[in-house]
Amino acid sequence: MGDVANTARNAHWTVVNEGNNVVRLHNNFNYLAIVNGATVVMNSPQGSPLGVESRLCLYESQCFMILESVREPGRHVGILPDGMLKPALACGKEVHAMFGVQLVVRLRKACFLAL
Repeated sequence: MGDVANTARNAHWTVVNEGNNVVRLHNNFNYLAIVNGATVVMNSPQGSPLGVESRLCLYESQCFMILESVREPGRHVGILPDGMLKPALACGKEVHAMFGVQLVVRLRKACFLAL
């Protein structure tokens, strides 16, 4: 999803906890989403209603985090070894979907993470 450096635009995400292990990840109101089996970044201006596409269920596996679509169960955010996105419709809960997370800042309702 772009550069991989620690300061890259898509390396840090604000995590909004919606409860019951459901989260939304955004940076500058560009939301990580799964739409029709593809992982995408959707722009949603501050204050505008958000679609269910950006709701992701958070799982822990072997000390890693896995993000699964709430709208499209069984489809996960995944990254291939070359850094390209793996299609969500072809990504299960395997190694491509496992993210190491680093807490950067924690606020009352949001966390800022480096994936």
